[in-house]
Amino acid sequence: MRDLRNAAKFYLYHGLAIIITTMIILSLIAPLTISLTVQANMIIVISIVLLTAFLIYPFERPPTNMLDDFLWCLMLTLIAFITLHFSTNFQHQTYLNLKASAGVFSFALFLHGANRFIGRFYVDSRHASLLVIFFSVFISAIPVWTAPWFDSTNPTQASIQLVLWSSPMTYFASLLDYDYLHSQWFYQHTPYGMYRFNYPDPRYASIGLICSASVLLFFSRLYSHE
Repeated sequence: MRDLRNAAKFYLYHGLAIIITTMIILSLIAPLTISLTVQANMIIVISIVLLTAFLIYPFERPPTNMLDDFLWCLMLTLIAFITLHFSTNFQHQTYLNLKASAGVFSFALFLHGANRFIGRFYVDSRHASLLVIFFSVFISAIPVWTAPWFDSTNPTQASIQLVLWSSPMTYFASLLDYDYLHSQWFYQHTPYGMYRFNYPDPRYASIGLICSASVLLFFSRLYSHE
């Protein structure tokens, strides 16, 4: 009973911390996002929830088993839905809110799997978490980093899709049926508007993330027992 009460306090404390921090950040950047579409704002909310969750994650006493990882990701899913649902811009977008929240679960679970697996090779698990955060931010912006290269070469459709599909931003955009690569900023600053490409099927992408996360969590647990 005490363990259950402690677990409830753990998730309640960290959940409230993530919600409050997310709302503060959203209020600070609100003037910069007024002109953006609903889907673009949703992706921003999702990104802030995930980044805040990693920053607040209890590195000194992390959850010890896979069930805790699933519960943490479910908590983030609920937080994302609550944040989206009670935001003024998204109150009438319940279906999109649900899809975005489901994407949070899939991607958060993948990040947890990567964090646990990489953490087995570090004495201090915080180093692995920082590496995962850095890599996630870097890979999310890969359509921007690679735009000059595509602009100066004659890339194939396969190479373009490989780069675009590597970005979590593309995954969330496909979930929300949002063609962000043809939005005003990307159309003006990147060459993607003149190339043919497809977005990934969000169902298969979600399944791929969950399966990859399960494999990473399994091998990280297996490695820890050796």
